[in-house]
Amino acid sequence: MRVNRLITLIFVYIFLFFILLARLWYIQVLMEERYKTAAQENRIRLVRVKALRGMIYDRAGSVLAFNLPSYGISFIPALVKGNYSSIEDFLKELSQELKVPYEELCKNYKRRFYSNYWSVLVVDNMPLVQVIDVREWLMSKDFLNLEVDTRRLYPWGELFSHVIGYTAEISERELKLYGSRGYRGGDHIGKMGLESVYEEYLKGIDGYREVEVDALGKEMSLIKEVPPENGFNLMLNIDKHLQKVAYDALGDNKGCIIVMDPRDGSILALVSKPSFDPNRFVWGVDSSEWKELIDDPDRPMFNRAIQAELPPGSLFKIIVALSSLSEGVASPQRRALCTGSLKVGDRDFKCWKEGGHGVVELYQAIAQSCNVYFYTLGRELGAEKIVSYANRCGLGVETGIDLLSESKGFIPTPEWKKKRFKEPWYPGDTINLSIGQSYLLVTPIQMLSFVSAIANGGTLYRPRIARALVDDSGNIIERFSPEPYGELPFSKQVMEHVRKGMRLAVSEGTAKLLSDGIIKAAGKTGSAQNPRGKEHAWFIGFAPYDDPRVAIVVLVEEGGTGGVAAVPVAKKVLEFFFGRYVYGSGKGQGS
Repeated sequence: MRVNRLITLIFVYIFLFFILLARLWYIQVLMEERYKTAAQENRIRLVRVKALRGMIYDRAGSVLAFNLPSYGISFIPALVKGNYSSIEDFLKELSQELKVPYEELCKNYKRRFYSNYWSVLVVDNMPLVQVIDVREWLMSKDFLNLEVDTRRLYPWGELFSHVIGYTAEISERELKLYGSRGYRGGDHIGKMGLESVYEEYLKGIDGYREVEVDALGKEMSLIKEVPPENGFNLMLNIDKHLQKVAYDALGDNKGCIIVMDPRDGSILALVSKPSFDPNRFVWGVDSSEWKELIDDPDRPMFNRAIQAELPPGSLFKIIVALSSLSEGVASPQRRALCTGSLKVGDRDFKCWKEGGHGVVELYQAIAQSCNVYFYTLGRELGAEKIVSYANRCGLGVETGIDLLSESKGFIPTPEWKKKRFKEPWYPGDTINLSIGQSYLLVTPIQMLSFVSAIANGGTLYRPRIARALVDDSGNIIERFSPEPYGELPFSKQVMEHVRKGMRLAVSEGTAKLLSDGIIKAAGKTGSAQNPRGKEHAWFIGFAPYDDPRVAIVVLVEEGGTGGVAAVPVAKKVLEFFFGRYVYGSGKGQGS
């Protein structure tokens, strides 16, 4: 009996020995890498050194976006767990000490946690006064770090919001997309405008310090240091003074103004109203503020300069005139009788002038924007050719401006109508299309690119807001050269005829309010039908007529007629430009 017990006991011991042996094998062989990494992380720390975001300047070197110091508090979770029973207990104490809601701290911790051995920023945007007030309490906590970061400041507020955009804290979705590029929770990233388009250049490359720490997490020695590479500064073609004048010229109207150098596509001013203050996003907006902006019926976040899609109205008559001249349908001597309407089928299509313009030839038809004259040309030209020329003039596609979310506009075709409405293309559709109505939609930036090409002899330049990237020492890293992306399909002789008509529109036609200015301009007005209210007022033009240096588009939503609502706005902008940069104190600085 005793022998049996002894044998049983021996087997138990042997069994326990093999269990112990298996456990040792599991720890030392299978889990070797994991425990080695943990030990290494506990002894070696990588301390991130953030790069400074590049600044943004206008063409004369005025600062449009810069960095302000921002204070925050971070901690390493592994060290807190040695001082508190739980992270939650620590956050409760932190909440009471800093008067920051506990829920906010928990939210920040969850969103920004990366590793038990990496600092987690749980409090940011602390006022300097608060930092001073709590400094003694902070110093008593070895595991807390006072973080000094930067946040964007836009000194001109609403003035440049649709150009520069803004930065804000990276979202969880963005973190998943861009985490491999070095972003961490709590980082700020370009969300809109140039801040987003040039994010990879503005951001810079973070550095780090590899340090050895003791059991309490205190730095013992520096093992390796890689300094950060600050982001490049962005120089723009935008002129701050011209932008301000354009912004003020629009007043309380909804709409936009864009000014371009037709010789190379440089954007000198781009205003969309209403606008918004980008600084609100830098420091964070809550859900109610965001909803207020999104639900605003005036749509302040909507960049009308590149996203608005509206009928061009009579601006489109320029394309019909060019196409008709090219196809031999029209000549400068071609006359038509305007009695106030044109009968097509059983419907009368009216001219905007009651009683009509009488007999008009091409130049007068452009200058007076006679509907009947262009009804006649459009009917003879036909829908297919009008559509073809519109496409080749850059309508229906993005211009490629260096901003995100540009709209394409829309050029209707008989095939589209049949598919969309199950209806044929009627002669009346061509009549409406010939004066820029029907289903035709364009964007302001498309019309500016088009009129710039007329001004420069036919080259479509890609609109460019950014001029160059510059490093901290002022060295130019990359200069953005003019980028032609097409040619108008018209001879110089044909374009010259239309230019004369546009000149006549300013000297004695629908844009006559511009004629008493200091510059000799050419242009075309437009008044696009609006089923929801007053007409949308348009103007496109260039100046000086003989040697164009600027091209401009003005859109005043629900402003009424272009000659009354849009031309005076353009006049203010053009008079400032030529008064300051051609004839005034800033002579030679505007280009």
